[in-house]
Amino acid sequence: LVWTIEDMTWPDVGRAAAVAALVAVYWTSGHWIANNMLAVCFCLQGVRTIALPNIKVGVLLLCGLFVYDVWWVFGSEAVTGHNVMVAVAKGVEAPIKVLHPRPDGSAALLGLGDIVLPSTFLAALLDYDCAHSNAAPGARGATYFTAGMVAYAASLVTTVAVMLHWGAAQPALLYIVPGVVGTTCVLAAARGEWGKLWAYKNRDWDEEAEKAGDE
Repeated sequence: LVWTIEDMTWPDVGRAAAVAALVAVYWTSGHWIANNMLAVCFCLQGVRTIALPNIKVGVLLLCGLFVYDVWWVFGSEAVTGHNVMVAVAKGVEAPIKVLHPRPDGSAALLGLGDIVLPSTFLAALLDYDCAHSNAAPGARGATYFTAGMVAYAASLVTTVAVMLHWGAAQPALLYIVPGVVGTTCVLAAARGEWGKLWAYKNRDWDEEAEKAGDE
């Protein structure tokens, strides 16, 4: 995609001005609302631009990140003497996390990776749903996507509950990955679609590959 100044319209100018104002507010104040608004923008852009080629890659990616996240939250302290993941998340002053202030002045945080990466998997499930839906045109079924979204929301609630109960930082992917991937696998097995789901390839990915081949 090539974009030039000649392509800019007045609505684009307005949006650019709004973003510039938001960045200025965050730069000067560091307010958590401005931080979260920028973080959400990054998340939306990430989900929009990152596409998984198939469900297999999504499962392997999330499982690998599961191990990575758990190690750096729980295992790194035994090696380095401190929790590396928490130290990095709190030490980097940038909108790379969603913040929620607490009464004591501290803030609970959720890294953007815990949002964007599971969302790319959910987007792949939605693509599968749309490609295999038996619903009437314009009324696409979203069985796997809906189940995955419910599992994701439940996983976040579980993360917060465990964090509050134990009073310690928790790796969100510890709960998100088993919840989302496990729910998807159980649903696929129950519907007798495991083989079809595992072999499915993202339609947008194939179209991009064909365009690249033609060029």
